[in-house]
Amino acid sequence: NEGTKAETFKELNNTERLMIEEDRKKGNLAWADLKLFLSYVGGPLTVFWIFFLMSWNFVFAIYSQIFLSKWSANFTEERKWADLAIFGWLSLPMVLIPGMRMYSLYYSSYILSRKVHSKMVFKILHSRIEEFLSRVPSGRIINRFTNDLENIDRKLGNQWGSLIWIICNFFISSFFYGLMIGPEVLLCVLLMTVLCFFLQRRFM
Repeated sequence: NEGTKAETFKELNNTERLMIEEDRKKGNLAWADLKLFLSYVGGPLTVFWIFFLMSWNFVFAIYSQIFLSKWSANFTEERKWADLAIFGWLSLPMVLIPGMRMYSLYYSSYILSRKVHSKMVFKILHSRIEEFLSRVPSGRIINRFTNDLENIDRKLGNQWGSLIWIICNFFISSFFYGLMIGPEVLLCVLLMTVLCFFLQRRFM
């Protein structure tokens, strides 16, 4: 019995050595990975278009509120309808741009999912099937085609849109605050951004 157990454990150890370790990386995001991701979401033109739409959405949103506050502070009966027309024209892009922005984001997410799906299926179908199935656990394959692809389809697109929203909101808001209050605000924002960046890298 002991000899049989020893042989069984030896066979298990040999099998474990044959299994390919899962390729996982920890640490900073490499520029090559970022470049690959940007190419998967539609390339530089698509990314620029989404940033362009998001930025102008914030520009019209902030400027319309500034115009509304000035109109309320200096209201005159003679210019009531003229100022209302100006406010309406400033608000119109905030109705049109979000729809275009969401369509562009969903389109880039669709491109990302389609390319990842196609590449995974291509790699599976063109691998050396005997070696692949004997050295890669079936549970890992199932997990990649279920859990990971679901995360790409459902979460990565929303997180990509949230990242663009945060970046555009930060820079456009900082620009308007600098114009209204003074350039010293931009210096404070820059110092706070650098401090938060190092704290995040240190403790998170």
